[in-house]
Amino acid sequence: MLGSTAPGLIPRGLSGYNNRILGVQNSVGGSCIYTVDGGTTWVTGGVPSVNQALTKITYYPPSGRLVCLSGSTTATRFSADGGITWAASGVTTVASMEFIVYDPTHSKLITGNPASSQTTTNFSTNGGASWSSGGALTASNNFRGSHDPAHGRVVLVGVSGLTTNYSTDGGVNWNAGGNLTSNRTWIAPVYDPISLKLITVAGNSTITNFSTDGGTTWSAGGSLVTITSALASVYDPLSGRIICISLSSTTVNYSTDGGTTWNAGGALTTTPVVGFSALVYDPLHGRIIAVISDTVTNYSTDGGTTWSAGGNTPVSLNTSPLALMLP
Repeated sequence: MLGSTAPGLIPRGLSGYNNRILGVQNSVGGSCIYTVDGGTTWVTGGVPSVNQALTKITYYPPSGRLVCLSGSTTATRFSADGGITWAASGVTTVASMEFIVYDPTHSKLITGNPASSQTTTNFSTNGGASWSSGGALTASNNFRGSHDPAHGRVVLVGVSGLTTNYSTDGGVNWNAGGNLTSNRTWIAPVYDPISLKLITVAGNSTITNFSTDGGTTWSAGGSLVTITSALASVYDPLSGRIICISLSSTTVNYSTDGGTTWNAGGALTTTPVVGFSALVYDPLHGRIIAVISDTVTNYSTDGGTTWSAGGNTPVSLNTSPLALMLP
């Protein structure tokens, strides 16, 4: 990581639009919303599209672009000024892409539409200005994914079922990964750099799984202790914890040993709501920021042990995940 660790893990005083945390409304003409002060206040940015609902947002550091995907068309939109203004970008080869992952190993954005018998993937090497056809997934599933830096690959887990996929070449080719241990609704895996594990949590039980080999095989982790129906998880480098929130309780769970055991954390100010919940680590302010309902946010500076009310968003922030702009 860059620079000093006070209070986060990047240096102070970075210029431009870095260190914004952004979400987008999943509605036609919905706004981009962002915070620059660790979630204490939220500001309305530009409208990514006046005639499309945009469902996914991510950041492409090599070109400083924010990229949004449409929920129903092949259109994508981009912003080069931190979400203030938006313009049309390249089009994907099929509509309704279900996931988007930044692969820093290959400097690519990777997206796909693996639902409804589709196995299509696309990738972009220029921040979404153009998209190329990637390899076909080995199965059709509503995949969610993340990057495993230890193995230089993107790993996908299914929203339902047991199947996983991974790519070691930036989405040009895809391989079948190991099966998960149970047929559940899995959320996007989180990488723990201490235990060198990818950890995924079931969205409809207390089950967790982990992989130490980039998704080639999966093993059962410890069970969540006070919650079911996980909505989002994130790694907090300051506390070395994986933190998980759920729609079943205000209580969060955390793990300090790569998902082998889980502990009850502090209580959020309200129970998270499906479709409105997201977690992100803010390295500039050294906090975990949680969007837990349409306008309610919380934050934690101690790895989820305690939570404080953040600022309310000016409009409903129905987005997952949030985008973090880092240099």
